[in-house]
Amino acid sequence: MSKDYRSFFGLSGPAFNKQIPAEAIYRYPHLEELHYYLAAAVADGAVAVVTGPVGAGKSTALRAFLTNLDPLRYVVIYVGYTSSDRALFREVAHGLGLSPSYLKGDLLNQLHGAIEHAWLGKQRSTLLVVDDAHLLADSLLTELRQMLNFQMDSATPLGLLLVGQPTLAARLKESQHEALSQRTLIRYTLAGLSRSETSEYGRAHMLAVDGDPDVFTAEAVDLAFQQAKGIPREIGNLCVYALIRAAWQEVRSVDRKVMGEVIQAQKGP
Repeated sequence: MSKDYRSFFGLSGPAFNKQIPAEAIYRYPHLEELHYYLAAAVADGAVAVVTGPVGAGKSTALRAFLTNLDPLRYVVIYVGYTSSDRALFREVAHGLGLSPSYLKGDLLNQLHGAIEHAWLGKQRSTLLVVDDAHLLADSLLTELRQMLNFQMDSATPLGLLLVGQPTLAARLKESQHEALSQRTLIRYTLAGLSRSETSEYGRAHMLAVDGDPDVFTAEAVDLAFQQAKGIPREIGNLCVYALIRAAWQEVRSVDRKVMGEVIQAQKGP
């Protein structure tokens, strides 16, 4: 029986892992552009909205950006999907190191006080990052917009970053969210990889686990790119499956034949 694919290819860990170290992430042009715009929004304490299809790499791009923020200047609070405003605000409170108040009004006052204290006392801005924001109820989006209101003329102690699927951008165009839309400085759609970027993406992930960056032939990359339409997660899934299949067949290179077999297997009978 063939070896485990990681042993067969001499990898130090699982290939194309979403927990790839931030410094090893392939920084393709769209990713660098996104980070540039996000840096501007964060510096101004503004609202930024990042959208993209499932698997486009939004969370990975976000992690790479947040890793580089100066912790002496920014308090970063990351919140995933939640169905209630109280649950969301409690998560924010925990992120600020607070024991959340029970009543919603008291809780909001508590959050505002802590955010203002971080700004006035330590010159640290707070950045609230809400992932899967396309799932938030309309009332929650309104609550988030209201949370941005501070009684401070020149300061912007709280920035907001909303990340989600394309439906988020469409929802923010609705009249009920006009106030939030007007406060949004950056709107960015994360696109898929190009053919050449797909090749470099694969190389970066293989190098991250001490593998051969040239294990995928050009023809195999062509097939993966065409099948996945440039979506990083789909490309990664195809490449891992191809590595597993190649290890089973005891071949040291993933060529057009191996990748083609993987694609056909995924399509099913």
